[in-house]
Amino acid sequence: MISVPCHPCHVHLSYGDSPSDITVMWATEQNCNSTLSYGTDPWNYHNTIDADMTHFDHPTSNGLTCIYRVPLKNLQPNTTYFYRPTSGGISSGPHFFKTPEQATSITPEFLICGNHGGDEEDSIPYIDTEVLSGQYDAVLHVGNFAPDQKNKTDQNTTMCYPRSGDFYMSMMSNMAARIPHMATPGNHVTGDLFSQYRHWFSMPGTSWPIPLDRMWYSFDIGPVHFISYSTEVYFLDNELYIQAQNNWLIQDLTSINLNRTAHPWIVAFGHRPMYCSSGDDCATSDSKVRKGYV
Repeated sequence: MISVPCHPCHVHLSYGDSPSDITVMWATEQNCNSTLSYGTDPWNYHNTIDADMTHFDHPTSNGLTCIYRVPLKNLQPNTTYFYRPTSGGISSGPHFFKTPEQATSITPEFLICGNHGGDEEDSIPYIDTEVLSGQYDAVLHVGNFAPDQKNKTDQNTTMCYPRSGDFYMSMMSNMAARIPHMATPGNHVTGDLFSQYRHWFSMPGTSWPIPLDRMWYSFDIGPVHFISYSTEVYFLDNELYIQAQNNWLIQDLTSINLNRTAHPWIVAFGHRPMYCSSGDDCATSDSKVRKGYV
């Protein structure tokens, strides 16, 4: 078995506070001096930025505990950027991504997945193939990503995935290192703290690690305004965050409705559906999710 404490793993992207901002994240086994180099020339990166780091020390995980983030600001639209995360002198990549066009007249395209990991890992190669076509602007992940419940090992190395959550993030990096991976919290996480989601992902309009009272966000791509909301606030032991999310949602919708010419489409996504026939909360007459947004 090989262990490289500073090897950058789980490289993935998300949109920042504007369509011209991209956030790059990765993880290592130990705390290592980390930077991100990037530029538009695949052979010559003119920019290097120090990475922020946070520890992910949830008691049920013995996986990678040092997570890094670098927000890239004011990037050029419709431009391919190449980048290399480096930790302790060890680099990953080169990786690349393309920024979206600024025009609101474009027709963006997105992949959607959810309840991902475990038995659904067989779908990841198909997602990778779709992403490599170059036609998609992001993956929308509607909750639940490989809960850290069972050991996963590879025959040759434990470098990037000693447990299931790390295994999943490593597999998804083939896709998520190329286009933004926009995730929303689901119920299959470790307890009411949502530690995996809040540490592994950095989303627009929030600090990082994502606060418990801001696990929701919005972003614009072309003519579409996306809203990611947390259905899980209705299933916590307390109702501490319900009003905070509702207040934010009303404010967000009020703001975007003043600019519907530029963004005529509004797409909202969360983990649990409001209506279904499965016998879960969404099938009841007093659905917590449905009542919560009335």
